[in-house]
Amino acid sequence: MSISSERRVPVKDSDRARSGSRLDTPEHFVRCFLRIGMNALLTMVILSSIAARLPAQSKVSIRTYPTDQAGRITAGPDGALWFTETVAGKIGRITTSGVITEYAIPTANSYPYGITTGPDGAVWFTEVNAQKIGRITTDGLVTEYPAGGAPSTSFLSEIRAGPDGALWFNKWCTGISRITITGEITDYPTASCPTAITTGPDDALWFSDAAQIVGRITVEGTLSQYPLPKYSLHSITTGPDKALWFTGDVPTFSGPVSPTIGRITTGGAITKYVLQAKQGFPFLITSGPDGALWFTNPYDNYSVGRMTTNGVSSVIPIGGPCRYPYNPFNGIVLAGPDLWFACSNGGIVQITPHVTITTLASSLNPSIYGQKVTWAAMVTTSGSVTPTGTVAFRWSNSGRVFTIGTATLNPSGVATLTRSNLNADPFGEPYPIVAVYSGDASNLGSASSVLSQHVLQSKTVATMTSSANPSIQGQAVTFAATITSPTVIVTGPVTFSVGSSILGTAQLSGGVAKFTTAALPVGSNTVKVAYSGNSNVARSSASLVQTVH
Repeated sequence: MSISSERRVPVKDSDRARSGSRLDTPEHFVRCFLRIGMNALLTMVILSSIAARLPAQSKVSIRTYPTDQAGRITAGPDGALWFTETVAGKIGRITTSGVITEYAIPTANSYPYGITTGPDGAVWFTEVNAQKIGRITTDGLVTEYPAGGAPSTSFLSEIRAGPDGALWFNKWCTGISRITITGEITDYPTASCPTAITTGPDDALWFSDAAQIVGRITVEGTLSQYPLPKYSLHSITTGPDKALWFTGDVPTFSGPVSPTIGRITTGGAITKYVLQAKQGFPFLITSGPDGALWFTNPYDNYSVGRMTTNGVSSVIPIGGPCRYPYNPFNGIVLAGPDLWFACSNGGIVQITPHVTITTLASSLNPSIYGQKVTWAAMVTTSGSVTPTGTVAFRWSNSGRVFTIGTATLNPSGVATLTRSNLNADPFGEPYPIVAVYSGDASNLGSASSVLSQHVLQSKTVATMTSSANPSIQGQAVTFAATITSPTVIVTGPVTFSVGSSILGTAQLSGGVAKFTTAALPVGSNTVKVAYSGNSNVARSSASLVQTVH
């Protein structure tokens, strides 16, 4: 049985052309208000105040679509977004152009919450009050499966498609459960309080937990737990770096402290990034279209958070698109180039980050020590404003980061840096150079792929001359050694010798070193000059036969 009703907004039923309410500039509000008319005044006054709070320049574009109170949201199998309307007891569908369709759930007061796309091309969801798992086809046919338990002790929250062709969901403070696409349910008690669940990159299910752990369960039901003392965790997702990322904080009697985003590898190694107060309290988290993690703040309607995979966090102002500031977002999901948010007090928010792409090229690769090399970083954006600001050219080894230099983007979005002083391949390897764009008021930052810059040792050629050849015994003879390189003026010591006997050393000046001696014996003497070189400049030597009468 399915009951469906199509609802198109903005608010008036007579206005059927829905493209969403743009909040990029106040001008969009004026146009929308004139088109909708007085009956929508209250709603649009709310939206206009939101638009007024947006910064003149923003790293994102925003559209909002009014709905009933929303729970979680997911990318559907049909290219649309599907979401739960918890209080209304409906499942909603919104196209990427903003057309909303709602489907009533047969069980009254079911309180649908978690939602995901299943392996069977349908959408699956949890029903908290009804203690059921629901399935809805893309044409609105709803099927419900009893999950057992009571809402007070077995809160059905998140649900995800597993790697085994089944669906997995968490019963808060009971355990993890599995349901096949035919409705067969298997429970796996955890003696803890799983809060969210996701499919990991290792074909297992991972879950965040309020009981100070990150959990992992295989499709066979084998449970592993990784302790996080004092922490209560809220959400978990697979990151763009194939690790698991989660949110949490430390509960205290006066309220939560130490807001944290954590990263755990599939091997169980945990890294915690504790945020400052100005960076918000992370709650829901998902991978973004820019290779970073995006998260919501349960206490803030005016910004969302972003964290790079190396732990750098920032706050992105969004102007307050939900109706009320407290606990504004119930859902977050990535679909194509956009992040979609479900507002707990009604509304779907489409946020399009202005994602940049940084590409890096070298003018000469491989190069020789001493040669000038120019690196060019081009930054492009998905937004409408050409990127400005600076690009840092960096390389790293064993966790240490070295900055070669920085350069400013020109009007075409290109930054160039020229250097000739890079040592020949350090550590016996090429330089792993990355161009890092810091972003500006209208664009997000980004980093290029690694460019392996080879810097080769410069070769040298040695020559030597004598001031008098042949010479007379006891006569002072000056030997001049010249060490040349195609890229640098060679410096350092050279050694003069006869056979196995060292005559002496001299320092190169302008690539030339001289040594004078009157101690050569009578006869033919093979005089040799040797330049030992270094890691940047190769060694070389030369010799001549000095005849002494």
